[in-house]
This record gives sequence, C-alpha cells and structure tokens, in this order.
Amino acid sequence: EADRALRRGLDLGIRVLHTAHHYGDGLALQLIGRALAERGSEGIEIVAKIDVHPDRLLPGPEGIASTSALLGRERLDTAQLVGWSPWADRPIPVMEILDDLEAGGRIAEQMGRLCEQGRVGRLAIEAFTPEEAARAAALPAISLVVCDQSLIRQTLPPARAGEAFRSGRVEVMAIRPLAGGWLTDRYERLDDFAADDRRREWYPAAEPYRRRIAAALAGRGIGIEEAALRFLHQTNFPQAIAVGMRTVLQVETALRPECARPLPAELYETLLNLFDQPVVIETD
Repeated sequence: EADRALRRGLDLGIRVLHTAHHYGDGLALQLIGRALAERGSEGIEIVAKIDVHPDRLLPGPEGIASTSALLGRERLDTAQLVGWSPWADRPIPVMEILDDLEAGGRIAEQMGRLCEQGRVGRLAIEAFTPEEAARAAALPAISLVVCDQSLIRQTLPPARAGEAFRSGRVEVMAIRPLAGGWLTDRYERLDDFAADDRRREWYPAAEPYRRRIAAALAGRGIGIEEAALRFLHQTNFPQAIAVGMRTVLQVETALRPECARPLPAELYETLLNLFDQPVVIETD
C-alpha cells in the first residue's frame, strides 16, 4: 500500500519527498529508490534527515552513506541536519548545530567536504521556533528550513517570515499541516486517539482551538482538512507542503485540486484571528 501511495503521489505531481532512515526502518528509502529507478527521478527532490553527530554523520545508521545506499544513488539532493536519532546518546539542539555551521566546526567541515565532492546537494534544518528559523535563514550554508505550519501551530507566523523566506532565497517546507492528522475529519477530540498515541500528550493545549476552527467552517461546505491545507496556500513563502501520507486514499485526498486554492480572504482572516499564533505545543 505504501508503494502504491508513493507512485500515485508521483503520478499526481508530487515533486518533493521528505523522508528518513527510521521511517519504516529503512523501508521508506528503499521504496523511494526503487520507484524512482523505475520511472526516472528528473525533477524529483529527496530531502532526507541526516544524523549530524560528527562520528556518525557519514558512516552512521542515519548518516549520508547508509541513506544514499538505501536510495540507490550516489548523491543526496538535500540533507536535513538533525541532532537526534534512535542512536543518539545526547541530542544536539538546533542552535548548537547552527553555532557549528556559523563557526566552521566539525559538522560544517564535514558537510562542506561532502557538498564539494558532490555527495550532497544542499543543506536544510528543522526549526521549532521563529528564532531558530531566523537564525538559520541568516546562514549561507542553509537553503531550506523545515518547520511546523498549520492552523494549530505555526513556527513561522506570516508576520514573522522575514525577507529571506518571502523572497524565496531560503525555502520553507511546511510539515505537519494537518497537525499529525488531528486536523482531519477522523478526529474531533483528543479521546479519539488511541490510549497509547503520543498525540494525546501533544495537543491538549490546542484542543479548544480545533473546536473553534470546526465551528468557523460550519455551513461553508469546506471540511477541516481542506481548510487546513488551503490555509497554507494563502501566503507564498511555504514552497513545499509535506503531508504525512501512507495510503492511496490519503494521497488522493490531500492532492485534490481544491486543496491547493487559497481560502476566501474573510474566512482566512477569521481562522487566523481565532487565537494568537502560534499555539505552543511541545512535541518532544
């Protein structure tokens, strides 16, 4: 089913694939590599999370060598630098990674060498706060910032997206636009998640806002999932919107043409003003 979903998404125009070694314990990378080998990869960009711990950046389980090998390619389009992986003994905070890149430290040195060798195309980083995003945008080494953008949590509220993002000099990939699935018709309250689902821990502070969003959409003929995706098309600084998709139905639902159209201006303002952005949700 995952293979069918991937191929259907490519048929419908997906051009950016956001993945990691620990997604399916390597299976996601293998599926992507096989699909692109069969149909061609021209115009498709792969953004893969890479463990930046200096001793594991190249040879580690989530390092460049293993990721490239599972994809079946010598060059990784975009390496998303992350300081956490299942093998990490100590997470490296985002600001610490940015400090290293600015100072020309071990991470900067290794990534620079890999870029020069043609094994990596460009660098990305995930930001969790507007301050981290702004700091990343100021570094010449960073070309892409990955961050939460949704009706529930916006790492980069429109008012705080600086010139680097608005001009497209640094691209923005909006992840979790459906708030981990919570902004879909499947869930109406936290109790709809299974007892062991960590989303029950992540979203209690935002539960009242989901109800307000649903109320604002009542009678408009726009479902909450469609509205959440269209909300991000109101501004042009997110260049890519990454929706977690595992089934063909999820792919086809998220890629309906109407989901890429901006909302009516008054509805956008209504949703934007339901609460102060961003609602801070600690996702650990």
